[in-house]
Amino acid sequence: MSRAFLDTTVVVNILLKKDAAHHRCEVALRRFDTVSFPEYALKEMKSGALRAWMWLHNRCVSDGSFERVIRAVHSISRQRNMLHSALEAIAETGSSKRMSMGSLAERYGQAANEDVVHCDRMRLALRKRITVAWSRRYSFGAEISNRLSCFDDEEFAIRKGLIKFERLSCEWSRGCAIAKQMSQEPETVAALREVALSDPSRRENVKRAQVLRHVVRTPGRLINDSQCRSIGDAVFALLAPPDSVILTTNLRDHGPLAAALGKNAEEP
Repeated sequence: MSRAFLDTTVVVNILLKKDAAHHRCEVALRRFDTVSFPEYALKEMKSGALRAWMWLHNRCVSDGSFERVIRAVHSISRQRNMLHSALEAIAETGSSKRMSMGSLAERYGQAANEDVVHCDRMRLALRKRITVAWSRRYSFGAEISNRLSCFDDEEFAIRKGLIKFERLSCEWSRGCAIAKQMSQEPETVAALREVALSDPSRRENVKRAQVLRHVVRTPGRLINDSQCRSIGDAVFALLAPPDSVILTTNLRDHGPLAAALGKNAEEP
């Protein structure tokens, strides 16, 4: 029986996107008898890509202008991951279909202009995509494994048109479930850390190695949300069943980590 273990990038492509990457991921899933992903992927999606899409939606609500929304996106240029996800959301939902001036005035009033209309149409598309994606997280054909006691799997609220979660991070007072499991598997963590140390030129590898060392040597100390996210790729290598294939669009990082534990990683 063939088994696929999805990383966060594949879950995001399936749930949030409708582009060629979405299609490739859906086709790839059909090659396997069983498909699963760890709850950690939902944690990453909630605080990562979904957060960016919600931020963009809420800017549409508060700014009411496509031009001002684009300027707001420019202001987050230093937040690389947030910017990347926001740009992907614009590419997915920001196309403007031509409408006659008569139909614009009928729907949006006499003061309607392309800037306002374009913003509102993107807002509507974002809201639909976000709502459908989060509601389908349990029902797109994959089982959720490796439940996290610290993860708050909540429904979002819509207040005054704004989409919000009560919290984006985990409930840290209960401790990090992933860190606890890693602290009990020091040999596995050591192998994953060696992969990170093999390429110290990359900042993410340096941070990953530091956190992996921390969870084994000082397991009693809590790790924060940033530290938890920094070990993300290693988490999938750790949790993937030995007979499964880790499906990821980031083979550069997942490939060596999976191989260190005798596991396989592939692109969709």
